[in-house]
Amino acid sequence: MASSTEICNQALILLGQEPIITLDDSTKQSRLCKRLYQPVLEALLRAYPWTFAIKRRILARDLEMPEFGYVYQYTLPSECLRIVSVNIPSEDYVIEKNKILTDHDDVRLRYVGMTDSTNDFDAQFVQVLAHRLAKTMCQALTADQDLFVKLSQTEAQLIVLAQNTNAIETTPQPVVEGPWIPSRY
Repeated sequence: MASSTEICNQALILLGQEPIITLDDSTKQSRLCKRLYQPVLEALLRAYPWTFAIKRRILARDLEMPEFGYVYQYTLPSECLRIVSVNIPSEDYVIEKNKILTDHDDVRLRYVGMTDSTNDFDAQFVQVLAHRLAKTMCQALTADQDLFVKLSQTEAQLIVLAQNTNAIETTPQPVVEGPWIPSRY
């Protein structure tokens, strides 16, 4: 799959810029790519539960207890960008800072985590990431408002396609019936 430099080069080509050799080059494009790649990647991963980035973990209970309200607290993994599911009902826990507070003594977590390798990325995700990077760098490198609008529209279309493909390849999660459904009858 594509490396971070290759993804940045895809973005630069979309902007009509010369490709870079590495992110550590002394060019304006390299410095901009190096500065923006990680934040753009994290924001895109957090925006949707991409199946290639989902991780599972049984959380260890912290020794320290919450001041009040709950009996236990669990520290979220450091690479956790977005919680997908927890094995306890949502009304039985709260997330504060990087902790899950609950009265349950067992927490099993599914979450979107920061991936260590671009080899894990889905091909459609790479396209979306390249377009998001290009859109983010557009004003700094080209100052072309029409190109910015075009990149935004294309990115929106690509993200819908990528999310649809991701959803089709995922087993649907059971819908938990809340108290609002019986109240409708």
